[in-house]
Amino acid sequence: MRHSLKKELHRYFSSRRDLTGKGKRLLNRLAEELPYFQISAIHRDDLQSQGFDVSNVSDNDMERLADKMSDDYCNQLFWDSMETIAKEMVKIPHDINL
Repeated sequence: MRHSLKKELHRYFSSRRDLTGKGKRLLNRLAEELPYFQISAIHRDDLQSQGFDVSNVSDNDMERLADKMSDDYCNQLFWDSMETIAKEMVKIPHDINL
């Protein structure tokens, strides 16, 4: 879910005074998600563009694929890419004492 949508939903639910127990739980879950920023997403169109037949690909299949891709990315590229891009492209200050 895009960060801007999470923030908008959080603002909406926070402004409601008539929240049920379920609404309050959803508000708390949104608050827990706000510190996180999505890196990527995958769509069936991505598979199709690479020649895969997606006519019978379930949401469960897509979730499993996304989870496996996330694991692979975190295990191989994530930390090096984050450090390089944060320092060189986004210019986030780096504490050299770490």
